[in-house]
Amino acid sequence: MKIGERGGKSFVILCLSKMNTPRLTLEEISWLKTLAFYTNVSIENVMKIEELMSHLEEIKQQESNPVWLKKLMYTIEEKQRSDLARDLHDSVLQDLISLKRQCELFLADFKKEDPCKNEVQDKLVQMNQQMSDVILMTRETCHELRPQLLYDLGLVKALSKLVAQQQESAPFHIRLNTGRFTASLDLDSQLNLYRIIQEFLSNAMKHSQAGEVLIMLISFQNKIVLHYEDDGVGFDKEKLNEQSMSMGLSGIKERVRALDGHLRIDTSVGNGLRADIEMEL
Repeated sequence: MKIGERGGKSFVILCLSKMNTPRLTLEEISWLKTLAFYTNVSIENVMKIEELMSHLEEIKQQESNPVWLKKLMYTIEEKQRSDLARDLHDSVLQDLISLKRQCELFLADFKKEDPCKNEVQDKLVQMNQQMSDVILMTRETCHELRPQLLYDLGLVKALSKLVAQQQESAPFHIRLNTGRFTASLDLDSQLNLYRIIQEFLSNAMKHSQAGEVLIMLISFQNKIVLHYEDDGVGFDKEKLNEQSMSMGLSGIKERVRALDGHLRIDTSVGNGLRADIEMEL
């Protein structure tokens, strides 16, 4: 019985029996057809996987990943981040909140029973504050892994919250301008732009020694432009490839590629860093 064709080859299923059986019944024929169908599906899947693996091996040898593969990799990465954030929120964070509440109740009872034990009371207050700090840190980690505001209200609102959070600990002033951004983007593109800006700010915190940071996101006609600028120490542009690895700029470059965009970097020692990203809508 023929079960399918693939790559110029025909596949058949042959059933043999040692018994001298008469003609197959309708039920037996139906079972054979079902078996043939599922066998055909399995063979097609195996051959598609082989073709995909062969194609990926060719890409690996060329040392140049296509845009579609970059997008797929970042989509998988965001899915993993989202799953981890959900697990942290639903397990670790809830356990920490419950533990903090128990500590607060115990502390309240402890004050009533023996208000004189100041040393123990101070330690309990300190432990309670430390748990508050851990809860806050876990919430921020969940938000970094999965920016819920972006999913709910879009890129502009999510960036405003990101900048506000970074400003609390940043040694420089951050200006965010999204007033001229009105483009409608798919979720993957929004996430990539968000991660790029997040990486720029992270690099500024670690390396720039800047006093001012400017981020502008603009959409006009059929283009989107992201402009980043700081007045930090900068670096030698001739050593851009070396700095890309040490400053995390390589990750930004890869995300720009996934957006099918173009990145221009202008910097020199002592003159800060300016970067422009352009992408077509």
